[in-house]
Amino acid sequence: MKSTLKKVKTDFELLDEIKSDDKSSFKILFEKYYSQLSRFANLYLKNLDIAEDIVQEFFVQFWIKRNEISINTSVKSYFYQSIRNRALNYNRDKKESLSINSDLEKVENLLVTEIKENFDFSIMKNAFNSAVESLPEKCKVIFKMSREEGLTYKQISEKLNLSQKTVESQMRIALMKMREKLKPMLESLISIIIIFFQKNIFFF
Repeated sequence: MKSTLKKVKTDFELLDEIKSDDKSSFKILFEKYYSQLSRFANLYLKNLDIAEDIVQEFFVQFWIKRNEISINTSVKSYFYQSIRNRALNYNRDKKESLSINSDLEKVENLLVTEIKENFDFSIMKNAFNSAVESLPEKCKVIFKMSREEGLTYKQISEKLNLSQKTVESQMRIALMKMREKLKPMLESLISIIIIFFQKNIFFF
């Protein structure tokens, strides 16, 4: 009586079939190693979601580059070494990213300090208020209702019995005039920021 047991293929046999574009063999290897590789990656990453993402990405690349792969050890060893390298690279990149973010935060804090020391914001506030008061009466009323009271254009139009289009038009005029009035002040602020970065361009 002939045995009905199906022969289990070795990893290298599966690999040969994968190189012949056999997706079913790829699926067998994936299902065989996915869980254990994810647990292995998690030992380095301490985050199972990220570990699983790394393993999935590895298998995607494994399939894409299947014809370029050369394994001199065992398939299992190759998988584990690949996942270890990917996990270590992820941790290295994460550490570098945190370091860069820390340096950027230092730059931002220095920038705020520099601006505060070199720019009197009360002057800007006074200039802003003066620019508002210099607006034509209708523009000024509409601008204050929008910016100080937080009303929508529709609410302003209803309160002043104006069309919404008129309110929008008056706001455009107000903003244009405010921009013209405040342009010298804004240019001074921008100059301070530029000077700061010129002095600290090699901060990190």
